[in-house]
Amino acid sequence: MMKESSKKISGQSEDSEIRLIGLYGKIGSGKDTVCKIIQTLSSNIFYNKVMTHLFPDNPRSIDNILKLDWIKFMKWKEKSQPEDMYTEFGSFEGRRFSGALKGMVSNLTGASFRELNDNEFKKLKDDTLDKTYRELLQTIGESLRQDVDEDIWIKSLFRQFDEGSKWVIVDLRHQNEYEAVIERGGAVVKIKGIEKENPNKIKSHISETGLDHLEDHEFDYVLDNTNREDKYQSIVTQIYEMLKEFNLIEV
Repeated sequence: MMKESSKKISGQSEDSEIRLIGLYGKIGSGKDTVCKIIQTLSSNIFYNKVMTHLFPDNPRSIDNILKLDWIKFMKWKEKSQPEDMYTEFGSFEGRRFSGALKGMVSNLTGASFRELNDNEFKKLKDDTLDKTYRELLQTIGESLRQDVDEDIWIKSLFRQFDEGSKWVIVDLRHQNEYEAVIERGGAVVKIKGIEKENPNKIKSHISETGLDHLEDHEFDYVLDNTNREDKYQSIVTQIYEMLKEFNLIEV
């Protein structure tokens, strides 16, 4: 649902295109899944090659989009990271504030970037350092924010953002990250999901609670991803409506 206070995106100037979307949600809320659906539904390649082939009379209709086997599609995409989707669909790139951090932890432990994006893998312990991969990410990430620069991960990511960039940032976690997206004319989106069981020290870490103080109306859009039994019908519909509101879908 669009926030009630305004139809204008928080940081967007008049007539400007949205080139930046930041996603916020708890562990297991489905941020990567939402990113992949955004990348798909905002892609002209998806409509021109997939939908036009299947439904030539009305390829952009939400009714026809929902006729796709989204379970099969998402299983096909399980092995793809949001960072990979751009090469296939040519729409938004998937990016993370934690990208550089995960590169560091990968070098320290030998774990791959793909593994460090997997919630189940992050519960495992690195034998040498005797900490779970999530603990390593949280400890190193927060230490550098406190001891070097609070904006270290923002500066690291946005040095790559230029006039041609179109990004979905999958891991909005802190107030300064929320503000950084808005300052650059982006939209901030909250995802309400089914919270997974995790140790209290993980759930209470600042990287998981940094935006808890924000109300729903302080986001440009709120997605409800709690229905996991409807074969993606609800979340696909909501994202389609959101992208229409953002003028990112031609209907």
